Amino acid sequence: MKAIIIDDEPKAIELLKSYLEHFSRIELVATFRNGLKAFEFLSKEPVDLVLLDINMPHITGISLSKMLPNNIKIIFTTAYSEYVVESYEIQAVDYLVKPISLERFTKSISRVLSPKVKTTEKENQLIFVKSSFETYRLESASILYLEKMGII
Repeated sequence: MKAIIIDDEPKAIELLKSYLEHFSRIELVATFRNGLKAFEFLSKEPVDLVLLDINMPHITGISLSKMLPNNIKIIFTTAYSEYVVESYEIQAVDYLVKPISLERFTKSISRVLSPKVKTTEKENQLIFVKSSFETYRLESASILYLEKMGII
């Protein structure tokens, strides 16, 4: 599986590169600090996975992800939690908030490497629940009940 990293921070790129070294099935083919240069590369080279920062100069990761083919898996790696809902509308595999631990990164990569199990349309419905400053993505088939606590 071929992957690229797109992030404007050199230290973030180095960290993600070091994490990817733990996964022999993933080949890192390029890194980019500019989303437009990455887009140019992606128009010529086939890639399976993109590790993508959101807040970058010239083009945001969200905008870039909307321009990519649907067969490319995207894992957002960002310091901004406020784009999580939009990332799942884009069908991102995961959304990692910096600083990213190796344990959390490993969980994300395992989603990419494990084969997808086919689900029915009913099982695949997602809802988003906001609690304080966090937003959670839930599969409707896994919810037994929801309870509101506190002041309405």
